[in-house]
Amino acid sequence: MSNGTPISTVFLTQEVDGHLMKGLTARQLLIYASKLKNSSQKNVDHNKIALGLLEELNLSAAASTKVQSLSGGEKKRLALASELTSTVMPNLILVDEICSGLDSNSAAVVSL
Repeated sequence: MSNGTPISTVFLTQEVDGHLMKGLTARQLLIYASKLKNSSQKNVDHNKIALGLLEELNLSAAASTKVQSLSGGEKKRLALASELTSTVMPNLILVDEICSGLDSNSAAVVSL
């Protein structure tokens, strides 16, 4: 991509159910994702990462909701959040029609 900088990519498909683990709450899923993505790092506050992403993607009200009970828009935003839990952010995010099926408010949140 540029001057030998390693490329870290994320790809989200249009159907996000494969990115999410049923049975967990939105907050639990993000904590789990953070633990996986940051396993080689020490002193990472996984709860802080999860809560920050829930707030940033307007999912705070859904933090204690089981994944399977979330709306389609909430699931799409949660799938994006789960990919952003790494302390080393990806420099390329590829999203397959992430705004399809979303209401205009949710599409605006994801498009930012």
